[in-house]
Amino acid sequence: LKTGEVSSRQRLVIIYFLPLFLSFAGLLVMLVFVLWRFALKRWGWLGELDAFPALVRPYCLSAVVPVGMGKFKKMANFVGRNFKRTLLFTGFGICLVVFAGFLHQPALYGHERPINRLASASAISLVVTGSDDNTARLWDSQTGRELRRFKHDSSVRAVALSPDGLRVLTGSRDNTARLWDSKTGRELRRFQHDGDVNAVAFAPDGLRVLTGSDDNTARLWDSQTGRELRQFKNDDDVWAVALSADGLLRVLTGSDDNTARLLDSQTGRELQRFQHDSSVSSVAISPDGLLVLTGSWDRTARLWDSQTGLELRRFQNDSYVTAVAFAPDGLSVLTGSWDNTARLWDSQTGAELRRITLDTDVNAVAYTPDGSGIYTGSDDGILRLWDSQTGQLRWATSKPFWNEDTWTIDILYIWLALVFVSLFIPCLKCFDPGRVWFIRKPNRYIQFYQIPGINRWLPPQD
Repeated sequence: LKTGEVSSRQRLVIIYFLPLFLSFAGLLVMLVFVLWRFALKRWGWLGELDAFPALVRPYCLSAVVPVGMGKFKKMANFVGRNFKRTLLFTGFGICLVVFAGFLHQPALYGHERPINRLASASAISLVVTGSDDNTARLWDSQTGRELRRFKHDSSVRAVALSPDGLRVLTGSRDNTARLWDSKTGRELRRFQHDGDVNAVAFAPDGLRVLTGSDDNTARLWDSQTGRELRQFKNDDDVWAVALSADGLLRVLTGSDDNTARLLDSQTGRELQRFQHDSSVSSVAISPDGLLVLTGSWDRTARLWDSQTGLELRRFQNDSYVTAVAFAPDGLSVLTGSWDNTARLWDSQTGAELRRITLDTDVNAVAYTPDGSGIYTGSDDGILRLWDSQTGQLRWATSKPFWNEDTWTIDILYIWLALVFVSLFIPCLKCFDPGRVWFIRKPNRYIQFYQIPGINRWLPPQD
């Protein structure tokens, strides 16, 4: 079950409904077997063996031990019969185990792979996430309910919401950025790059969009026509982009060349360059446009003066910083890191105000529009909303039971083997009239007489 090969719906059929069908078929076969055994006791014989249904014949023969069979052959015959019975009941056992697991995690919706990016809208209660499961998903920020799903051909690396929340912008490893209608899920526009699209952003007016790609460029597009307005060259892959909301519409990029660059969107001229010691993975511009925040694989997030390019503050993390965000009032900043934490910092003093610790890497962070909540998106595929004052969890999205991380092909094989073995032992004891001693001597109830020309089941008295 590799990425993109099997959908949740197909996995649901493979793991649950197919074994369910097999188990019902097995129960039907066993019912026929029971009725035939009843006929054996009621009328004393079952007619010719050739008349016995071929599907059920192996189970009918389980009561027969040919005269003169050696101990080794008896053992092999005994194990073989129970192997067949176990196969018959394995489907039913699978259903029971899966149903128990489903009760423990009763979700059919949610991301199946890590969340890479998230974004919220200021004018409406929506949040959007992009994931390695090839989808971007729109959520109700009040309840965490999934509203819409947008499908790409590969991992979704970047997402953005228009200021009015009516459009969703996504970037993917399929070399495209796509504009969607958030109400209908319809694709409105497609923007083509020559490499993976790692970052996307809306202009404050929603009329222009910015994309960053592995083709070493950031590009500004007209969102109404899809026309490329300007291209900004970098020395390496562009991992992050942002647009200022101060009316100047300055472009900020973060790149694999260890720099973040502030550019004039009209002329493409570089205004400032901010240097890190490793790749710049995330960038943000303060609401008033005076500050720039960058996150890097050098384990730091740094606050810069956008006018002078001077470093004002440094926020140290224990691993790669994957995401940064400004609070709506600009007084605090938020970082997400592969040290399994999201941290809230005072932008004036650099003091750590709050730390939220998860059990997995944090890939994306954002504030709610009023600044009272913090979103985190992580490697477990779960979107969470936290109270920014107390650090308490408000809600979290579900991770579906049928997800690729849980049901890898190796785990599936091991799980099926364990179910089979757990059913094989009961089958040894529950379905053979003679139990253990049945191996050592012929069945005392039924004898099969190997007489040329006669092929019948005979009662003991005969």
